[in-house]
Amino acid sequence: MNRSKRIRLIFFELRRALGDQLGTRELLNAAKSLVDLQDENWTHEPNFELRQGSTPFDHMELDIAMSDGGWQVYRREREIVSSAGSDERFEPRRFITASDMVKELDAWQN
Repeated sequence: MNRSKRIRLIFFELRRALGDQLGTRELLNAAKSLVDLQDENWTHEPNFELRQGSTPFDHMELDIAMSDGGWQVYRREREIVSSAGSDERFEPRRFITASDMVKELDAWQN
């Protein structure tokens, strides 16, 4: 029911209950105030969720996802990489030192 209909219904109810004790303007203002009060307390968001179980990882807040030191993020990343269809194993790269770089540069120039 829209706002103006609610105000009218409350106005007529107040008029029936109070009769001629208050004027039309006062009754109308009282009806409007009651509707405003109801609208203030009304929340348009449901007070429940249809989802069952814990919050999906992709919907977690960052501080919650990282609360265990990042292991949930690491696990999720591994799931994404493994589901990409790649059977390759990732090998850690060999660290290249400055002397290795100089040797490779010398070998490339000669």
